[in-house]
Amino acid sequence: MTARILSITNAIGCLILVGFIFYQWHQGLTTELKLKDAKTEAINEHNERMTAETKIAVLQSDIVGLKDSISSIREAYETSEKSLVEKSKEADDLAKSLSELQAQTEQWMEAIKQRDAKLLEQNQEIAATRKKLDEAIAKLKEAGAR
Repeated sequence: MTARILSITNAIGCLILVGFIFYQWHQGLTTELKLKDAKTEAINEHNERMTAETKIAVLQSDIVGLKDSISSIREAYETSEKSLVEKSKEADDLAKSLSELQAQTEQWMEAIKQRDAKLLEQNQEIAATRKKLDEAIAKLKEAGAR
């Protein structure tokens, strides 16, 4: 009976060992799947990190471009503002010159009117003098003919 008990004990031990081997094999598969999932997750995280770093670099480049653009816009604004002030001053100066020229033109027009009136008066005097001269010549011719 001892050989029989020993065989049964041996068979039970073998079954326990086979069960333990299957358990270890299953644990190995589970661990292998977890390791594969962890590696896949690490690769995905690495790819996401690289994508995020690329986006960060692009955004930083965009920020630098925008800062440069803002700077050039400011410079253009300041230049335009200075130009506007200069043009405004020039327009004021031209308006003042125009007013002065209009006043000068009015003075000239008045002087021309006075000159024209004086010339007309002198022309009338010349015409009257000529008429008197013509009458005097006519009288002399009459007197010479007598």
